[in-house]
Amino acid sequence: MNLTIRDILGLVSDGGVPALLLIIIYTGLKKKWVFGWYVEEISTDRDEWKQAAKAGTFIAHRAVTAAEQVVSVTEQAVQSSERSTQ
Repeated sequence: MNLTIRDILGLVSDGGVPALLLIIIYTGLKKKWVFGWYVEEISTDRDEWKQAAKAGTFIAHRAVTAAEQVVSVTEQAVQSSERSTQ
């Protein structure tokens, strides 16, 4: 059911405030409106996911840094052992 603005204005003028309230409720149930509580809930959910992603990125960065340090220490050990065998 697609209502145009002309249809909505016709219903409001014929039915008055109750018709307007029914249209608002109907379109709200069809998810044509975004209500304030829903926006707050989605914002909270978004912020939680953002924090989790940042924490995951931090952990991955720490893992890469640790791996780089291990590789550099290993390379230094190999180089020093090669020098001592020469």
